[in-house]
Amino acid sequence: MGDAAVLALAPPFQWQHEFCCRAKRDFYPEHEWNAVGILRGDNLLREVFFETAAPRTANLVLGLEIAMGVGLLVGARLARKGRFRQHAWCQSAIVLLNLAVVVVMMIPSFRVHVLPRIPAKLGKAYYGLATTHGAVGTVTELAGLYILLSAGTNVLPEKLRITRYKMWMRTVLVLWWVVLLFGLATYTRWYVPHLFRK
Repeated sequence: MGDAAVLALAPPFQWQHEFCCRAKRDFYPEHEWNAVGILRGDNLLREVFFETAAPRTANLVLGLEIAMGVGLLVGARLARKGRFRQHAWCQSAIVLLNLAVVVVMMIPSFRVHVLPRIPAKLGKAYYGLATTHGAVGTVTELAGLYILLSAGTNVLPEKLRITRYKMWMRTVLVLWWVVLLFGLATYTRWYVPHLFRK
């Protein structure tokens, strides 16, 4: 009895199941069907976001940076509500915490893994993303420290203090999130082997 006859005599549910299985087998090469099967399940999601090669310190830094980015948004919201004292404390704490993270964790990692390869390897995403992240992040952190010193202390001379606080703060907030996105891209490139080839 041929395949068509077998399918015709089978119950409707079994017929549909058999047809789908044969269609998969006939129309997809094995490696393509495996890829489709993974995409339809949760294996790829689990591998990308949980099975990384990142050390615990890298995960800690990533979590801190995301939390600080959200914290800056909360601080900006406080300013819009006129709660300027809480705004100042929030933003100042985040800028100083980020400075500590940069000095203790990011700079040593950059010096070991990236700096020896500059400029020869800048064309590769592994080094180019990290370098861009570091450069823009340095400018942003310095700008944040400048706002902190100018608005919260008397360390700077009067002529060096900023007057257009809103413009400065909004610019730094936008830059901070740009740096955070570069950091996420760098983390993904370095520690998620399922998405990139090293």
